[in-house]
Amino acid sequence: MEIINETVQNIYANIETNLTPETKCFVISHVIRDTGEELPIKEICEFVRKRKKEISPDDPEIFIIIDGAQALGNLPQIDFTEIGCDAYVGTPHKTMGSTPLGLGFINPDHPTIRKNLPQLNRLFWQDQQVILDGMFDPSLGIKPNVNDSIDRRDVFGFTHAIEHLSANGYASGNFEKINAKRRELKVHFKKNIQDITRESGLEITEVEQGTDFIYSFTVSGIDNRKFAQELSRQGIFVSYIDRTKLQSDDDHRVGNGVIRASFDVDNTKDEIDEFKDKITSALSIVIEEEFAAFEVQAEKAMVFKQPDNVVHLLSWMRERAKSPVVKVAMAASILLMVLSHKIAKDPTEIVLNEKFFQTELAELDRNQTRYNEYRSLFERDGFQHRIVEEMGMAEYMIEKYKLLTSLYDEKKINTLLADDASLHVAASFKYSNEEREQLESVFNQTGNKKIGKLLELLA
Repeated sequence: MEIINETVQNIYANIETNLTPETKCFVISHVIRDTGEELPIKEICEFVRKRKKEISPDDPEIFIIIDGAQALGNLPQIDFTEIGCDAYVGTPHKTMGSTPLGLGFINPDHPTIRKNLPQLNRLFWQDQQVILDGMFDPSLGIKPNVNDSIDRRDVFGFTHAIEHLSANGYASGNFEKINAKRRELKVHFKKNIQDITRESGLEITEVEQGTDFIYSFTVSGIDNRKFAQELSRQGIFVSYIDRTKLQSDDDHRVGNGVIRASFDVDNTKDEIDEFKDKITSALSIVIEEEFAAFEVQAEKAMVFKQPDNVVHLLSWMRERAKSPVVKVAMAASILLMVLSHKIAKDPTEIVLNEKFFQTELAELDRNQTRYNEYRSLFERDGFQHRIVEEMGMAEYMIEKYKLLTSLYDEKKINTLLADDASLHVAASFKYSNEEREQLESVFNQTGNKKIGKLLELLA
């Protein structure tokens, strides 16, 4: 059995974990609402029946219901008998444009259905189920429990929707021609949004196995909730769904859900092109908000308060970096001093407490590991405040322990404390009494002017 992707793999794992000998009914969606992802529903039905037979050989029967709300009219064609389910339900207003008139497909010869059909005549309409006249085929013997019938306006709306779809290529349950047009619209929109994000230095993560009707994506490096809201303010309606995760570490993030765009048979490529400028504007606004928030946080941090480096660096980046996202990456790199290297002990005449050195070296290794973890998140997911803060704190501590583990080498000390900005950063570290004593010991042994200046700033 081929596992298509992580979503399907998780479905199989959940079936194996949660299906019990007592399970009588299994319900699953044909197309996932959040992402537009089509599931291999026939294979899943086969797996469910096989699994139930394995764990309950004396009672292998299980009733499978497929939710086709997002599939009916979305997929080129659906063969109810081919899928292998016992019942299939759909709501044509989702993808066919009619009023919310539900459709249900059942096999009246199925023993479970035949056994339970008479029970529908005993349902109380106020707190169980309203059954209208016309909801069931008369041959099934289901009687209405209210003096009402399916609204003629609903029937007219559904009929009109079918006629409209037929004029656009629908024929006898086959949506292939309509899907071909929707596919063209989706590909066109996809190219537009990819071009726009690429120009801003961003990347898009897409949902695999998406249908022609729905395009779901996440823009890495920004708050996608804000992006969807800004698109709405500019007259572009998309859905934002935050319970669907494209990336395994999304629990650490905010606004990294899925943006969902759908396409109707009446849409055109020209209509999509008309929105390009508005999409670009919405994305720019969200990016600038990200950068502004980062800048505020950076300016509040003690290590970034020195006017002789931060203001100059921020001004320089704004003037020279074309992409706002590149500005953020550069700010994170420069302001947080992304300097990482291996420590190789090169003994000199400087006497340094060996236990102290090993302790500080362990702290350096710990913070480098912490930094690498968050750097990996940063490189994959893009700019997010929490990731940058954690990465920045690890980088900050790395600078401290790089200095303290280099006290045996005067040349390295002079390199690490090469200018006033480096000295001010080093002076912002919190040193323990033992660490101060080691700094003073090295200064007394060498008379190093850089360490002397650092000790003056710490006084």
